[in-house]
Amino acid sequence: MISLSLRWVLALIAISFAATAQAQSMPPLPGSTAEYRAADGIFHPELAGKRLEMMLAACQKKDAAGCYDLAQRRTEALKAVPGMPPGATPETFVEQSLQLAKQWCAPDKGIEDGCETYRVFLSNFQFMHSGGDRILEGGRVLAKLCFSGKSRATDCSDVERLIAAAPAEQSALAAWVDKEFEAGCASGDRDVCNRGFFRQWGGITEELAPRLLRLVDASVTGCNAGAASVCFEAADFLVNHASPDGYPLAADLFRAACNLPPRPGEEDVKEVACKNEALVRAAIAKGK
Repeated sequence: MISLSLRWVLALIAISFAATAQAQSMPPLPGSTAEYRAADGIFHPELAGKRLEMMLAACQKKDAAGCYDLAQRRTEALKAVPGMPPGATPETFVEQSLQLAKQWCAPDKGIEDGCETYRVFLSNFQFMHSGGDRILEGGRVLAKLCFSGKSRATDCSDVERLIAAAPAEQSALAAWVDKEFEAGCASGDRDVCNRGFFRQWGGITEELAPRLLRLVDASVTGCNAGAASVCFEAADFLVNHASPDGYPLAADLFRAACNLPPRPGEEDVKEVACKNEALVRAAIAKGK
C-alpha cells in the first residue's frame, strides 16, 4: 500500500497542473493519472492483482507515483502482473520513480509543482534500498532548491540526512535551515517555529541540542513581540528537555503566554500556559 505520507503529499498537488506538464513535455504530476487514481482506490485484498495492474499502467504513462508503488513490491508479486516487462524488479521501478519525480525539481519549479514527492521517495528509499550516490544526488538537487528559496525550512530540514555523505554541504544546509526556523520564531510565526521545535521528537543529538537552544533564544524575541504561541513552544521545549537550570526561563515564557491574547487564527494557549507556569514555579521552589 502507498504510504500515508505520500498520500498526503499527492492530495496537495493540484491536478490542474497536469495539462501544463503535458504541454511542456513533462511527465504527469505524480498521482495525477486516471490509472493511478483508480488503483489507489482499490483496497480489497482480492483485488490486489488488479491494483498492481493499474499501477503498472500508471507507471507506463510516466506517473512516478505508480512506479513508486511497484518499487515497494516483491519481485514475485511483480512477475504475476499481466504485461509486466520481463526481468522487472523493484529496483527497476525505484529508478523510474526517482527519475520521473526529479523532473519536477527543476530550478524554475518548486515544491508546489510536485517536487515534494521526490523528497518523499528519496527518504523512503534510504531505508528500503542501498541508495548510495543516488540519494546524495537527489539530496543535492533538493538542497539547491532550499538555498534558492523554493522549499520550506520544514522540508529542507528533512533533506539534511539525504546529503550526509557530503558533510560540508550538510553543514551549510543545516545553517540555512536554522536561520529560517529562527527567523520564524523571532517574527512570531507559530507554524514555522512549531516545526523547528518538532525536531526534538526525532531524538536530541549532540549536534541538534545547540540548534534547538538557539531556537529558544529566537523565541524569546518573538515572545517579547507578543507571540503567545511562540512563548509557549519555547517554554514547553525547556520543560521537556532542558535541565532545571532552564526552568526559570520556562516559567517566564509560560507567564508571558498566560498574559498574551492569541494572534488571529491561532489557538488560545492562555489557560494551559497559566497552569504550566504554576507547576514549573512549584518545581523550582521544591528544588530549592
